[in-house]
Amino acid sequence: MDILVRSPRQFSDVREYADSLMSGATLMVSFDAVDSAMKNRIFDYLNGVSYIIGATVSKVSENLLMYAPNHVEVDKEAVKKSARSWLGR
Repeated sequence: MDILVRSPRQFSDVREYADSLMSGATLMVSFDAVDSAMKNRIFDYLNGVSYIIGATVSKVSENLLMYAPNHVEVDKEAVKKSARSWLGR
């Protein structure tokens, strides 16, 4: 399974992410490098793609989301625990 970690800087970066998600990759997307308006655009776009292909979206932290195709099972409790340890909490 491929897990891609991405940090978009502009909206044009997101098409590549959507293509990867549709090809079966899991995405971890950090929104730290964009302002709130751009975060909302990217969020809406990737959520639309996720809806169409049946992917799940999980919030890992305030600015980090995981997009997983429908063949990937996500244990949300494990995500919460790993996010806390990764973030030093």
